[in-house]
Amino acid sequence: HCDLPEIIIDKKNGFVVPEGNILETKNKIKFFIENYDSLNESWFYYNEKFLKEEFDVKICGSNRETIYNKIKVSFN
Repeated sequence: HCDLPEIIIDKKNGFVVPEGNILETKNKIKFFIENYDSLNESWFYYNEKFLKEEFDVKICGSNRETIYNKIKVSFN
């Protein structure tokens, strides 16, 4: 699974199917192929916004700094 639940939001920027469910996987692939143009456009804009908000270097650095400072305070 890795970080998929944190990155893939079902129907927003991809599809999440139950592990091992081949029929559901086939149906989602078919749906994606049949609706590629509309899904690709909406997913592109969602992913661009999502990645900038969640994984921007400055934001991630700031979040880590906040966590480190909380840990540092707890040891004092």
